Amino acid sequence: MSSRCRWIWLALSALLVASACGGGDGADGAGAVGGSDAYYTTTCEETACEACSDHVSSDCSACHSLCLSSSDTASCLGTCSNICATSCSACSRAPVCKKHKTTLPLPPLDRDVYEACLAEAQACNPEASVIGPQEICHNAARTLRHEVADELRCTVDNDCQPCGMPSAPGTIGSEACEREKSCGFDCSFPFPDGAEHRFRPELVRGLRACLAESDCEAVRACLFAYGRLSRVGLDPQERVGDVYAIDDSPETHADDHKWYAACSSSASCGSRLQCVKPCKNCDSFCQIPCATNADCVGQYIGVDLAYYCRRITSDGAGYCGWN
Repeated sequence: MSSRCRWIWLALSALLVASACGGGDGADGAGAVGGSDAYYTTTCEETACEACSDHVSSDCSACHSLCLSSSDTASCLGTCSNICATSCSACSRAPVCKKHKTTLPLPPLDRDVYEACLAEAQACNPEASVIGPQEICHNAARTLRHEVADELRCTVDNDCQPCGMPSAPGTIGSEACEREKSCGFDCSFPFPDGAEHRFRPELVRGLRACLAESDCEAVRACLFAYGRLSRVGLDPQERVGDVYAIDDSPETHADDHKWYAACSSSASCGSRLQCVKPCKNCDSFCQIPCATNADCVGQYIGVDLAYYCRRITSDGAGYCGWN
């Protein structure tokens, strides 16, 4: 985990703890997938046999390439035949996973948390961070409990003073660190103990299920997915990549290349975009329509994340934009 990403995550956590009015255990913005505490699925991306076979194939190809410039091509190719005929003992045994892949569903955005977070940031922390409040609040609205919205509104109504003591600090960050150490990994997962009761319970349960995985490579895979989730909306270098990695659904963005293309009907814009006429005298274009800023949060325009609902004229249609 880069120091920048760790700083962003801790900055978000500090905002939450500073604004706490006391925790709650009510309904959440999202339910656990399939009722499972795991919340994620882990599959084997590469077995030991496949890894060995790929390595042999790579060595074989490299050898043949080198032989093209050899002064004794026949002898060289004879050496290659030995390399290419190498058998993998891992292929004679039961499959053993060498590399895991974890798919973590992208949690739905809680618009109430998003709007309350924006209001708190604008009222109480207008100059607090180099990161825009839209980015921070987008992340918060996908990862935090629904009750956080009430806590943030309480802070605004209380002249930006915390309304009460934070909830019990929790231990999830320490648990993650200890599990990483037991696997020989660096202690780097940016999930602070003090923010545990602010996060959606299904995400916390999923993280604990991840830490309980017996295979350290499976632990590495699911912690990586959770690390990507912690950066959704925050890291401009990985915005689209985050969504792909978490929900494994690149088809969601398959029509992005049609953004702002001229259109006569929505049928020509793809599944996500619509044919919008932004003003009476404007041409129609494929755009993401909206009524409020919240409609645009989490929407991607090409490789950029949209935050604002724009209108060219007061009586024109709204469409999502960047700033």
